[in-house]
Amino acid sequence: MGTLCLVDTRFSFTVSAWVNLSDASSYRRVLSQTGSDNSNFSLYYSSGVQRWVFLRSWYENGVRESEGANATATGVPLNTWVHVAGSYDAEKQEVRLYVNGRPQGASVALSSTSDATVAGSALQVGRVAFTSGDTYQNYMSGRVDEMAVWQRLLTDDDVATEAQLLDENNSAYATARSRPRRADRHPAAPVAGLRAQHFPQRLPGDPSAASL
Repeated sequence: MGTLCLVDTRFSFTVSAWVNLSDASSYRRVLSQTGSDNSNFSLYYSSGVQRWVFLRSWYENGVRESEGANATATGVPLNTWVHVAGSYDAEKQEVRLYVNGRPQGASVALSSTSDATVAGSALQVGRVAFTSGDTYQNYMSGRVDEMAVWQRLLTDDDVATEAQLLDENNSAYATARSRPRRADRHPAAPVAGLRAQHFPQRLPGDPSAASL
């Protein structure tokens, strides 16, 4: 599913979603966005390293380069809700990954040539195109809910709060693994209009998943 261009990747941003993965045998994209300059960010499950990953990629002298932050632990529980988030600090040129509100190691420094030169194109949910206009691939298998986008760098505390569930009184309780339903968001409301997406094992027209 594609939406409007919701984040300008030339500047700091944070993206997050609740994910319920049903099949971990291939690469599974949660959120991605590719600009006309072919710069890209992608939040996904990697079957290659068996971890969640937040990746920035760009082209340099015609060659695709990439750097990413990986989850600290291997293995992802299937049919279980997990909150994943990725942030990009434009000033420091760093990316960071969070799983269930916890930072996954230190921020990862990017190359000085990694800057996006355009705002980006439509935000994609459950798929990725590595170059502008290319075929989509790495389709999600499972469910994605409560997608959120901020045009700023969230702090660790912000992400931890975002990963909590809220009851009808906006009181936080433990990050249970039932389907999340948030009564509100804190500290900054993300872009509206991103609702639950459900992905079958194979979508019509879905090409074979390709690894990075």
